[in-house]
Amino acid sequence: MKSADDAAMTAYLTNFKEFQYTTRDKTFVEKILGATPDVYHGSVFPNDRRSFGHAMLRGIEPGILICYALIFVCADIAFDSVPASALVICAMDAALVFVRTHFGERNLSIKMLLDWKFLI
Repeated sequence: MKSADDAAMTAYLTNFKEFQYTTRDKTFVEKILGATPDVYHGSVFPNDRRSFGHAMLRGIEPGILICYALIFVCADIAFDSVPASALVICAMDAALVFVRTHFGERNLSIKMLLDWKFLI
């Protein structure tokens, strides 16, 4: 008995056999330069399993928390007031959320070839 993955792969290979393409990972130079795949020898689709992770905060939350703690300590030393330091952290968080939202919407509109005004 075949598993669902094997059956799906078999159906995929039989139905899309006429499309000639290869799948490969991007090389180090392509990742740095952001180069597009070479399409002279058929379509090449880079297979980067972590590409969607760059759009989310997955994995950098501890770094952001440490950064917030350091900013809080520095603001507390500078202002000698805990509420003022908390206000600085709230302002920094609001700025970070605004920047992530702005550039995330911009990136999404570029990748979808859709104007940013149409995003909900």
